[in-house]
Amino acid sequence: MQTLKGPDRPIGSLVDCQTVREFCREVCQRKAFGYPHTLGRALEMVTSMNYNPIHSLELGMSKFKYFSHIKYWDEIRNCKAKWNFEDFMEPHKPSEIPSAVAPAAVYRGDLCARNELDPSFSRNLKKYREHGMTWLEISTERLPRGTPKDRTITAVVFLSCMEMIQNGDYVSFQKLAELERQLPVTQKHLQQFRVLSQLLLISSSLEVPLDSVL
Repeated sequence: MQTLKGPDRPIGSLVDCQTVREFCREVCQRKAFGYPHTLGRALEMVTSMNYNPIHSLELGMSKFKYFSHIKYWDEIRNCKAKWNFEDFMEPHKPSEIPSAVAPAAVYRGDLCARNELDPSFSRNLKKYREHGMTWLEISTERLPRGTPKDRTITAVVFLSCMEMIQNGDYVSFQKLAELERQLPVTQKHLQQFRVLSQLLLISSSLEVPLDSVL
């Protein structure tokens, strides 16, 4: 636990970013901590003593710069809290600005959901959902500051599709062409920002399989 107090990022994947209050409220309100976890009983004891459990947890969290990422559902969607020592989240005070890499962690869930609905299949995204997207951090850092979240996600979904193709994952060329037309900046600009290879330039007017283009 000492490594989670900073200042260096612990080994593993940063997968989420929340204010300390949001995180503590979520932990206190979730009903996923069954046996052998003792959180439920601890909350009862704190409440019976007329203390605010959320505030009490906030005080304890104030020493942590990072914390283990808690999942509230198991593989078959049963309500069950669990965590590991490979994925972590970054809690911060409302007055603090999250680190530059934190937005990338927040975007990852949105990207997986968007990719699953549009250009790819859920089975292709499982490894990225669990182990992160190595290109996401640098992509969000190099896109223009102030770009609205929805436009940033569109751009990074497009970039993620390109990366998935290079990793051998299926991506619908038709959906990719539609994404290209929705980009907030041109592909040339993405190349100038050094987030898209000079060798990967996709035309939305092409109607041939993507693998034949590449």
